Amino acid sequence: MPDRNGAKLLNMKYRLIPINESIKPDEKIRNLIKPYEEELNAKMDEVIGEALVDLVGEREKVRTSETNLGNFIADWMRTALSADIAITNAGGIRASIAKGPIRVRDIYSVLPFDNLLVLVELTGSQVIEALENAYSKYPLADGRFAQISGIKVTIDPSREPGQRVTEVLVNGVPIDPQGKYKVATNDFLYNGGDGYEVFKQGKFLGWSTGEWMRDELIRYLRQYPKVNPAVEGRIIILNQQSSLHPAIDDKAA
Repeated sequence: MPDRNGAKLLNMKYRLIPINESIKPDEKIRNLIKPYEEELNAKMDEVIGEALVDLVGEREKVRTSETNLGNFIADWMRTALSADIAITNAGGIRASIAKGPIRVRDIYSVLPFDNLLVLVELTGSQVIEALENAYSKYPLADGRFAQISGIKVTIDPSREPGQRVTEVLVNGVPIDPQGKYKVATNDFLYNGGDGYEVFKQGKFLGWSTGEWMRDELIRYLRQYPKVNPAVEGRIIILNQQSSLHPAIDDKAA
């Protein structure tokens, strides 16, 4: 078909060019971008906090169990939005942070996606439905596995998916199925990502600041730089088989 100017494509040829050592850098371009690269690296290497312990975010662990990094991120989300509960998908947590200085680039590695913080009102039964989805694929290391704050969850993976959540406690009290709870999450889950369709049924209460989550977390760390979270027994998994090795799901968050 002709384009808007009446031109027609008569022929096209192309070839793929592998990007490897055979491609020599163009010195003019290299010199042009060098000052910007140096400026960017300086900003990415800025120390904004200190991890007093190793913060565990490696794929096999954060997608199959409670981790201290998962707790830290969920706690921060709940605090940022003054929520009752926070639920975030482990697939959005992409790296660990070693004990010691925390740099801007570490947070960009941990939270690489362009996600936003969002506050949603859910009933207790909807929270339970979200958690059933969260742990429905266990022991597969699936990105929907939830890291949580403000609640304690017990699951029994020997049961069928959708019937695994045996107890949910809020402040030590069983969740009220008819009660209403303010839940902090990210916009990926709010829009039904990773099977969290129930979030789309919730009442939208607002965004945090409209900034990417990683940038909000960087600002938080500048204010509260000492990071020392622990595994607290927020996610209790019954009837685990010690010989069971979880497979890894390579889907993105």
